[in-house]
Amino acid sequence: MTMTDTVKEPAYFAVPDSDTGAMTYWFRDKRGAIRGWPPRVGELEYGPECPSRGNLEEEAYFAVVRAWAVTTRSPWRERVIQVIADDPAGCAARFAVFQSRCCVCNKTLTDAASKVYGVGPECRAGYPPSFLEVLTREMGRAHADHLGRE
Repeated sequence: MTMTDTVKEPAYFAVPDSDTGAMTYWFRDKRGAIRGWPPRVGELEYGPECPSRGNLEEEAYFAVVRAWAVTTRSPWRERVIQVIADDPAGCAARFAVFQSRCCVCNKTLTDAASKVYGVGPECRAGYPPSFLEVLTREMGRAHADHLGRE
């Protein structure tokens, strides 16, 4: 996906959880990092649950959490980032379908064309027709997938 300097690339994404299948939502922040959406204090709103403390002493519990973060949490998060990197248009379309929001700027989609593309009129300006075709196809696929689960 190559855009001109005047066109913003999608920054909001939806990715099914690889373990549970539940939909998770993400955004690319100003530094380019992928973070959970909506932004919250702490990034553990999605993914594998952190082990409970139980009867462990604080130092022992921190060791368990560090090991869990390396062996479980980080690989899970890397899979999410890879899914977005492999299919940014599909993940953006899924976001637009499930949230009814622009996958570029996060504004609510209100007009019919915006809902077809998953991108509002201001963000859509300047996109090449070939990329709008990709978004339209991915939006259709995301709708079909969603309807197939009901």
